[in-house]
This record gives sequence, C-alpha cells and structure tokens, in this order.
Amino acid sequence: FSPNQTSRLERVAREIPEQIARKACIAGTPDEAIKQAEEFAKAGATLLLLMPTPSTFEETVRECEKNVIPHLKS
Repeated sequence: FSPNQTSRLERVAREIPEQIARKACIAGTPDEAIKQAEEFAKAGATLLLLMPTPSTFEETVRECEKNVIPHLKS
C-alpha cells in the first residue's frame, strides 16, 4: 500500500461505528479469530475475506496462514 492508500484506509476505518465493526469483522489472537470465524459459519457465512491493516499486512497474513486457516478448512 502507498502512504496515501494507507491513510485513506485508516480514515475510512475510523468512520465505521465500533458496534458495526464488531459484528462484521474478526480481530484478536488466532484463537479468538478461529472462534469468531466459527460463529460466522454457524450463522451461515460461507466466505471470509482477509483484509489486514496495512501496517501489519504481511505479518497478519502469515499468522492467519499458519494458525487460523488450517482450523477452518474442515
């Protein structure tokens, strides 16, 4: 992401009410993310999109790849 894109994403994210974000996003430790993803699946979700924050993008993708996604494949 360019600095301009990062700034824009962060600005837009701040405008999303916390209550809405908590209902539509997954955040936290790998264990918390797994639990939240399972709750979305129980509610009927069949697709989850990974969109980490720009500042931790690669680290988050690696962490999810290693510790979250394998638990969700079943």
